Amino acid sequence: MTLGNRIKKIRIISGLTQAQFAERIGSVQNVIARYENDRRKPSASVLALICREFGVNEAWLKTGEGEMTISNSEDVLRQLAQEYHLSRKACAIVEKFVKLPPDAQNIIIDFCTDLAESLSSKDE
Repeated sequence: MTLGNRIKKIRIISGLTQAQFAERIGSVQNVIARYENDRRKPSASVLALICREFGVNEAWLKTGEGEMTISNSEDVLRQLAQEYHLSRKACAIVEKFVKLPPDAQNIIIDFCTDLAESLSSKDE
């Protein structure tokens, strides 16, 4: 299966036309058609965007190896870390935060918002 075939598979499984798929990734229909027909190769940033937008395993999209979709939270965290160049400590913070119950997340969000507002008012 070619890269173009894999892109087409993502689009079809998502139930989208080429135009709808293009809109989701900020492109146009004829570019998607060229990708699917292997007449044009998407840039690394376009591939990353497709993966992020549709929950696709980047290794699968690029090479056909592995599972098509991101299978678990560890894979998602690994992909976030790679995309945003997160340190191990930053990854640990993200992981701990998302595992908190929503009310605990809201307490942290409120605290950070209050802290930012406080620091901002001291600058003025």
